[in-house]
Amino acid sequence: TDGGQLSTTAIVNDGWLNAYASEQNLYLTQYSGGWWWGADQPEETAIYKFILSDGTAANLNTRYVATGKVDGRVVNQFNFGEYLGDLRVATTHTKQWTILPVPLPANDGITVTIAPPPTPPEQENHLFVLRDDLAGKMPVIGAVRNFTDGYGRNETIQSSRFRGKVGIVVTFERKDPLFTFDLSNPTQPKMAGALVIPGFSSYIHFMDETHLITLGRNGGENGIGVSMDFKLDLVDLTDLSKPKVTHQVLGQGWSNAEFDHKAFTFFKNYLAIPVSSWTTVNNVSTYSNAIRVYKVNATTGFNHLTDIDHLDLEKEAQVVSYVQPNRTVFMFDKFDVLSIYSMSNLGLKGVLWSNTVTSNYILFPQPSDVILPLVK
Repeated sequence: TDGGQLSTTAIVNDGWLNAYASEQNLYLTQYSGGWWWGADQPEETAIYKFILSDGTAANLNTRYVATGKVDGRVVNQFNFGEYLGDLRVATTHTKQWTILPVPLPANDGITVTIAPPPTPPEQENHLFVLRDDLAGKMPVIGAVRNFTDGYGRNETIQSSRFRGKVGIVVTFERKDPLFTFDLSNPTQPKMAGALVIPGFSSYIHFMDETHLITLGRNGGENGIGVSMDFKLDLVDLTDLSKPKVTHQVLGQGWSNAEFDHKAFTFFKNYLAIPVSSWTTVNNVSTYSNAIRVYKVNATTGFNHLTDIDHLDLEKEAQVVSYVQPNRTVFMFDKFDVLSIYSMSNLGLKGVLWSNTVTSNYILFPQPSDVILPLVK
């Protein structure tokens, strides 16, 4: 059709696509690892731009408009950010393996050539700015190439986030360099500062214009590698050239929000993340899963309010199941009284924060093949 009767737009994903959407544009990416053009195919990512809407009700038709290309690969949609029509992209670029033939004399006097084990490739990390030229292409108009030079030969992007004229990228090899970027001039972006922190951050969330909340793994022994603890950092960006951690929370175990950003809920300075942890007494380990709720303040940091588990739902359902709350919604009534709703695989639970004893829940229908009857 001509698109005049378009009612639904969908993506047919071959498993290699990433997608990022701004208010008016959709960007689909294709990594060269899925092109299979040959062994010498350089590592790069093609970016396809589609207009979703020009902002008017009269023109809501989705249409393809331009293609761009950058070196390297992206992790997820947070490696992208659009601002004033320009697209910013953070990538990790693995150079090709190096194989240098070595001539060796054979017993019969004939020289033969063998290939020794290849030299492991080095990785570089880049930040690009692309602009639609309105003629079908999105050329790179500015870049900060190999910004991790000096921090490690195999730094890999773990997370990134863009907001307005600011870019944040976290990489990891043995420690976590958090890099800040000044993107006020899109044709001349520049790295403003770097902060080395033990461990790494897998998710970045802007608390406000000058503060970040990051979630990830704590550092291992002597700050190298990672430990069994998750961590929350509050990062001050007031001076982009000198980012600093002002508050930190460490917790035993892990959070699904480390790899599932939809499990991270932040609203009106209330933060909720699912936490899975364990305690061991007399060689017997007890596991727990709960929604951990904090009130976050730039001055006082993370104030732990409560943990909300779903053990009462498990008891009511009379099943033995791996009960793991994974989603949270904060709701305020007209008197600004907070209710906290959490959802697990068993059901939905609501807690009135003015009195945490007051709670209600509903059970979801459960398929018989995923739960076991509770043996009395």
